[in-house]
Amino acid sequence: MYYNYIMSSNKEKIYMFVKNQILINGYPPTVREICDEIGLKSTSSAQYHLKLLEEEGRLNKTKSKSRTLNIGSDHNSNFSVPLLGEISAGDPLIAEELNIGSISIPDTYQTKNDIFALKISGDSMIDAGIYDKDTVVIEKTKNIINNDTVAALVNNESTIKHYRIIDGKSFLVPANKNYKPKRLDESCEIVGKVICLFRDM
Repeated sequence: MYYNYIMSSNKEKIYMFVKNQILINGYPPTVREICDEIGLKSTSSAQYHLKLLEEEGRLNKTKSKSRTLNIGSDHNSNFSVPLLGEISAGDPLIAEELNIGSISIPDTYQTKNDIFALKISGDSMIDAGIYDKDTVVIEKTKNIINNDTVAALVNNESTIKHYRIIDGKSFLVPANKNYKPKRLDESCEIVGKVICLFRDM
């Protein structure tokens, strides 16, 4: 099964786009193609992130070729994370951690915390580019900051929303105007944050 990388920092988007293009086409994209894919208006922004990836050893350049990017040899490995059923991007779903398989994600996402994946059900996060049937990868952590996309339990039912601090109060906020924010209270528990998202192609 092939998963297309969707969501994280621009640097990670660029890395995964370059990696996928090399795997699919046998050669890397141009800087302009990177900008078009990621949604960057300036080629200098793409060049900045490419330079960071080179410094990390994740991308290499061959000066004698017009399309010069190659994947660094030390950053090609993946690791498996369990796929634990569905999570709602809409009204909360009953939380059931049923191990229905696993998916493979880049080793750059390894962390000391537990990581797991869930299938999205619903449309409350569509304005954030998270759609029904997407797969979100979640790091189990309490270290949440403003604007993180989080997995939460509301009355023991699971949901995915933005975490936002508004007027000094904490809310679970959808990315769809048809849904209302939910203020965090004793009925809510944040389980972790979304670190990347994949779409089945």
